[in-house]
Amino acid sequence: MGATSSSDPDTPLGSLALDDLHSRCEAQLAAFQQSRDNRQDSRSCEEILRRAANRDQAAFARLWLISIPLVRKLCPVQCRPDLDDLQQEVAINLLRKFRHPTSPYQARSFAEYRVYVHTTVVHTCLKMPRRAPTVDLEALRVQPSQGEATDAVMRYAFYDRCLELLPDELHREVFRRRFVLDEDPATITAALRDRDASLTIKAVYRLIERCIKLLRTLPEIRDMLED
Repeated sequence: MGATSSSDPDTPLGSLALDDLHSRCEAQLAAFQQSRDNRQDSRSCEEILRRAANRDQAAFARLWLISIPLVRKLCPVQCRPDLDDLQQEVAINLLRKFRHPTSPYQARSFAEYRVYVHTTVVHTCLKMPRRAPTVDLEALRVQPSQGEATDAVMRYAFYDRCLELLPDELHREVFRRRFVLDEDPATITAALRDRDASLTIKAVYRLIERCIKLLRTLPEIRDMLED
């Protein structure tokens, strides 16, 4: 009797390599998309889920790959403009849950996991800040007759004063990069990641919002902004 091939459908799933499981799972998901039959075989996907829940890092990476299309499909309308950020935050939240020291995610069925992903996507979206407001910090009140050169000088003088009024180095650096250097939140996150490995795009958005809210409470700054 010949050796059992990994392509043999009767091969025990526990003995299959991740590549084979991944291929089978993708085929099962595609079949489900076509049939919408809840009885569709999902055992290969569930084996990947089981290994991921047992802290197999490679299995979690494959589980996330097959989850990305679901995350993007389930993204609520209000988070569509921030879809890439949402995807990143969902990945972090799922990994945190799978690694939780006292109550890690328990693998039961892939259908249940899909429900859990849906819940995670919705909750993550609700907690995400909306896009950082461009607000009035860009609109320093300057008479048009003063010319572009004067406008630029006054604008940077204004930003320097804002920097002096912010509470700590991180707020000042985020503000400087966003409003003086005109960097987007993703670029800021990458630039500051060496200072804080846990810094996310979401956190940078929040820091920008905090800077704006704080500065707008200060009379000397508020008076310089256009309403």
